[in-house]
Amino acid sequence: MLANSNLSVSVSTQWKCVPCGKVFKTMEMLEDHKKSKKHRQNEKKYKADHPESEPSSIFKSIQYESSNNDILSELQKSISQSNGDTLSLNEKPEEEPYVKTTLESLRICLFSNQEFDGVKKCLDHMRLKYNFRIVDIESLINLKGLLAYIAERIQLGKMCLYCDKQFKTAARCQQHMIDMGHCMMPMDADDEYEFFYDYRRAFANLNVKKKSKVLQISYD
Repeated sequence: MLANSNLSVSVSTQWKCVPCGKVFKTMEMLEDHKKSKKHRQNEKKYKADHPESEPSSIFKSIQYESSNNDILSELQKSISQSNGDTLSLNEKPEEEPYVKTTLESLRICLFSNQEFDGVKKCLDHMRLKYNFRIVDIESLINLKGLLAYIAERIQLGKMCLYCDKQFKTAARCQQHMIDMGHCMMPMDADDEYEFFYDYRRAFANLNVKKKSKVLQISYD
């Protein structure tokens, strides 16, 4: 019966991290999440609380279906109620009006989408207005890469920079960060941002300072 109907059905897959209770639109986003310190902590606690669980139960794929037919919509709803891992997309995602963001230019503020004459002016604005600071800046080796990654996290992942809460739209995510004072990089997220840093430089500078002090003491 359904085969003879003019139905337009689309199916997409997303991935859920059970210990953290988060859903990711792409496998790449899930892989990045796995590297975070918070995930490893939650996974360890989850395994301790569920010793009988299989490793494969930590991550689940979720099938989302959408259709333009009311009958199929009702069928999807019944499936969704009987199986918690199958969800319906009859509730369409909230569409956002086009806004130029940091994805297009690093001169645009991560939180307000305001554009400036240069990256430095934009960074100064975010520091003064939103208290945004780049942690361990003395060890940073890829400023543009770090800002682009944070922009993707906010605009594509719709995830708060500080608490990892996920929203339906990037605009809601930005407003949450502004309202909650979450316009900052967490101090314990070294694993997530490690690709943009080289901490050997900081240790090298520290050793140079120590050596200079020793020489100065010896000289005196």
